[in-house]
Amino acid sequence: SELAFKVASICAFSQCYAASKPVILEPIMLVELKVPTEFQGAVAGDLNKRKGVIVGNNQDGDDSIIRVCVPLNNIFEYSTVLRSMTQGKAERVNSQ
Repeated sequence: SELAFKVASICAFSQCYAASKPVILEPIMLVELKVPTEFQGAVAGDLNKRKGVIVGNNQDGDDSIIRVCVPLNNIFEYSTVLRSMTQGKAERVNSQ
C-alpha cells in the first residue's frame, strides 16, 4: 500500500542519514592583516577567540603580517574591531 511505502522510505532515509554521520560545513576565509608589532599579541588572541588558525606571520618593518584562516561568520565587521584594538593602525591587506 501507499502508506506502507511511505513509512518504509522514511525509516530507510532515517537509518541512512544517521549512518552517514553528516557534518555541517562553514565557509572559511584566508585573511591577511597588517598589524603593528606592539599589537600582534592582542590581535592573535582575538583571532584565536574567533576560531581562527594562524597560518603565517611575517615581519614587514615595524609591522607584522598575520595570515589567518577564520570562519566567515566570525569576522563580519572585523575591520571595526581591529581598528579599535590597534588604535586605528591595523588594516586588512588581503582576503580570499
